[in-house]
Amino acid sequence: MIKIFVIAFFSISMNLVFASESEKETKIIQIFAAQKVNEQIQTQLDYAKGEQFELFAKRIFNKTLSGHPEASKITNEKASELLVQFMKKCTEGVTTESVLKDAAKIYGESLTDQDVDLILAYYQSTVGKKDVAATVKISAFIGSSILQIMSDQFDKQLPALIKDLDKAATNQD
Repeated sequence: MIKIFVIAFFSISMNLVFASESEKETKIIQIFAAQKVNEQIQTQLDYAKGEQFELFAKRIFNKTLSGHPEASKITNEKASELLVQFMKKCTEGVTTESVLKDAAKIYGESLTDQDVDLILAYYQSTVGKKDVAATVKISAFIGSSILQIMSDQFDKQLPALIKDLDKAATNQD
């Protein structure tokens, strides 16, 4: 009788924990939506699966598979096409939803249910929505700012590079 009670209590307790974790995860996904994290992930996935993805696949082919004994029997274009298809199949399960679900687990590790409720309430508030809008705006600025700073540094460092190249060329003789 006691064993049955303990097993039943443990079973009910575990179901409550799982329900709580599921509810917590759902709320974290809502926080991510309010923060526009899902859009950021989708942008990264589109980039990774887009033109860069194909360039990466071709680079893998050229560096590794081009020396395969059977590779000489087909054209480089066909072998590259097969590699791109292979890589696309490998990434089929990589979706915004799967990334969000994994991220929600990590995000929630150090947060209590109450913390999650407070964070969600903030992002659903007027000021939280303004915060997200400002963050999205500044994110675009940060990206272009980094590129501009790098471009300025390139312009600044180019004369020194030319001098170093000239010096190296004269020392080769």
